[in-house]
Amino acid sequence: MEQPGSVVPNIELYDPSAKLLVATIKWLHTVPMFEQMSYSEQTCLLHSNWKEVFLLHAAQCSFYFDEDHVSSVITSKHPNIKEELRKMSTLFKKIALSRLDKTEFDSLKTSLLFRT
Repeated sequence: MEQPGSVVPNIELYDPSAKLLVATIKWLHTVPMFEQMSYSEQTCLLHSNWKEVFLLHAAQCSFYFDEDHVSSVITSKHPNIKEELRKMSTLFKKIALSRLDKTEFDSLKTSLLFRT
């Protein structure tokens, strides 16, 4: 039973994102150089670059969300989220126009992962 004032996650937004995060992590383990690194080196790289790699992977997977269906619970805690989602949607559209293939996406993600 839901407690008054508790935050119920917006499953429609979080579930696909969680699946995408898992897919991104699986992709990381296909990068031989990343796999050969120590755990601390991997952690350092991910800490610095995970957002960009995640967003590019989302664009590759044609991730879609409806900005108008973001719940009021989320917008009350994060008032700028709709604007951020709009920017992300615009970015995904621009990337889609590039018509990159899997090899090109993998090269870009790897470059983003290893940037310092």
